[in-house]
Amino acid sequence: MASMAQGANLTEIFQSASSYIFFKARLQSFTDRWPHKSANLSPEKMAEAGFFHNPGADDSDQDNVECPFCLKQLTGWEPDDDPLAEHRKRQDRCYFMRLGKPEKDLTVGDFVLLIAQRRAAVMVLFLIFFESIYIRTLESVECARDNIIERVTKLAKKSAVERRPETTKSRSRRLKK
Repeated sequence: MASMAQGANLTEIFQSASSYIFFKARLQSFTDRWPHKSANLSPEKMAEAGFFHNPGADDSDQDNVECPFCLKQLTGWEPDDDPLAEHRKRQDRCYFMRLGKPEKDLTVGDFVLLIAQRRAAVMVLFLIFFESIYIRTLESVECARDNIIERVTKLAKKSAVERRPETTKSRSRRLKK
């Protein structure tokens, strides 16, 4: 079981999972492309665990699933994996998992909190994304600063060598010639 890298377009992340809040939509996402046939990994069990099928572009991610609430993505499913247990283990703060009740028993308040968690998860992804940009920018600035310091140091040394006053011995040798 591997966690998916988070390099997707943030607008897509925000919009993609919102239609999968309800069980029926999550279940319908598991089409013929879902590669697993074991009872543990049936579309029904995956949807009950809060997942919708979100296959990647290449063949290695064909069993990728995502929770529309906490935005956790999981791939690399094995036949004996339990979707509920894997979701709980990998994202223990998911409010959907904490509720632990079927959709028919959810209250309006539960749905409000689920949507609030989804928005919070999206905001965290935005923060992570912008933090990575900020860090890369800082690293670039530090590298540029180091290059400037190195070049200035070399120029200063070269200038010092060129301006070094002649000693009397070197001047007298030059004059004798």
